[in-house]
Amino acid sequence: MAATMNPMNAPWPFLRPDLRQKPGLRFNALNGANSAKSQTEGEHSLGSSGTLPADLFSFQAPIFQPPVFHASAGKNRFAVIGDAGTGDAAQYNISRQMEVWRQQLPFNQVLVLGDNVYPAGEPALFDERITQPYQNLRRQGVQFFPVLGNHDVKAGFGNQQLAYWGVPPYYSFKMGSPGADVEIFAVDTTVMLPGYLNGFDHNPAAFAQRDKAQSLWLEEALARSNASMKVVMGHYPLFSKAAFAKPKRLLFQQTLERKLSDILVRHQVDLYLAGHEHHYEAPVGINGVRYMVSGAGGGKLDLPQKGVPEGAGVVKKNHFMLFENTPAGLSYRVISDQGKVFDFGLIPRKRRVLDTLI
Repeated sequence: MAATMNPMNAPWPFLRPDLRQKPGLRFNALNGANSAKSQTEGEHSLGSSGTLPADLFSFQAPIFQPPVFHASAGKNRFAVIGDAGTGDAAQYNISRQMEVWRQQLPFNQVLVLGDNVYPAGEPALFDERITQPYQNLRRQGVQFFPVLGNHDVKAGFGNQQLAYWGVPPYYSFKMGSPGADVEIFAVDTTVMLPGYLNGFDHNPAAFAQRDKAQSLWLEEALARSNASMKVVMGHYPLFSKAAFAKPKRLLFQQTLERKLSDILVRHQVDLYLAGHEHHYEAPVGINGVRYMVSGAGGGKLDLPQKGVPEGAGVVKKNHFMLFENTPAGLSYRVISDQGKVFDFGLIPRKRRVLDTLI
């Protein structure tokens, strides 16, 4: 990617031209304790190289609001991958299975839950770990909607990666028919954790500014949304069983819980999707919000003998998830790199809709 290239003309145009920011606009500081009983839900089956101009991203007063993308109307399925960006066989195996399943159950959107470029988000690896593994899906018109993970920002290249994908740090988009649509809110959880937790602290003032602006945006966007279901996606989990095995993870979750859980409950969010943990965790319901973890889209799996043990909703397999918007809610399948479904279930609607609207 040439130094003078506008980020919206990056090599991989995931989004239709009308979904991208207008040329000339910068992602100028878009970057502008809830204790509860939890229980596992019973509604599932388990017991480019190059650099960008140095001044492209500044952290001054916002010059525009984060966009609301409108995905293809009437398309009711989307896939989810997390922690995929290795460029190795595991990532390609998942991509191939997504292609196979798409032939039977078409979908046009993929949510990407962060850690998209290992080990440290290097721009020289963008093509190898973002573009190449999914080029067949892209050629078929599939759109990708990412968030950043800790590895994406580890060496300070988070903004460059956002420009490569063609998205701002946080945004929302809708899919489905009016009256029965789903709105998905993408947030950057890396700015919500202090540098001593993340292991990096390249620009603490900028991170704090983006965190504050993002929180205000999320509160307003959720309040304004009239979607029949609301899904928030971020890299770090708010609630994961990994916290019981890794003390540092507990600090992550406690910090994010203080910042996000009340907002999610107050605005009746149906589902929070996260990666980071290199396994799958079945939905857990807390105060009306379901939480799922999907962090094994191609990255190195958590070893069976380390971390949280398998069982009680935890599965250590490479996988992707496939969701479908139905009158009853968001049905889902969790599909392994061998193409086998190893969990399925339903995220139920809080508000009923007519079957004819789906």
